[in-house]
Amino acid sequence: MERTLSFLRQQQRETPRFTGMSLEQIYDDDDFRWSLLTNYMVRQFSIELREFRDGPQWFDEERIDMAKANLEAMDVVGLQDDFEDFCRALEARFGWDLGEPVRINQTTPEPVDPSFRERVAEDNFADVELYRFAADLVRGRRQSS
Repeated sequence: MERTLSFLRQQQRETPRFTGMSLEQIYDDDDFRWSLLTNYMVRQFSIELREFRDGPQWFDEERIDMAKANLEAMDVVGLQDDFEDFCRALEARFGWDLGEPVRINQTTPEPVDPSFRERVAEDNFADVELYRFAADLVRGRRQSS
């Protein structure tokens, strides 16, 4: 949810065709929304090569389960809202030194109409479910280590 709003703010700031538009107006651009926003993480964890050309995918339980299985197969899983912990886990797992956190493309949160927030959550129901699964997975792995 927050990733989507942040991405919209970034596009508002950096994409000329979205200059002066509200977050909702940007979100209403169907091509943009379906290709870059709607259930983006489930798409990334479940898409097959042939689907890259096929346009929007539909998200059902089978696709969500595929995304969950692929996520669970990852050696290290992290959450955006605890990114620094994820980086520490990467360092521990692979012996890397990632250095101090670097922040780019940060946007300043702004008030969003609750109905718009609800609409984004409904449109991204598969990502919401995957996020909850990921949070449980991270919590479980943390407790067992």
